[in-house]
Amino acid sequence: MRLLVDHHYAAAIGTHLRALGHDVALAAERGWQAKVDETLLEHSSAERRSLLTNNLADLAVIAVRWAALGR
Repeated sequence: MRLLVDHHYAAAIGTHLRALGHDVALAAERGWQAKVDETLLEHSSAERRSLLTNNLADLAVIAVRWAALGR
């Protein structure tokens, strides 16, 4: 599984997932703590990763807008 983990999650989660064989990128390791959710989603999409985040309210709005745009 390819994941981009939002900075809200502890680095230990990424370490554990990597130990299980997953391809994990951490927003915090990349210095992306200040990136807005849509930018994180753009990065994850470009890298063909699923975005692991707990910010479902904002992501739901973005997903609806992207769907309307055919993204």
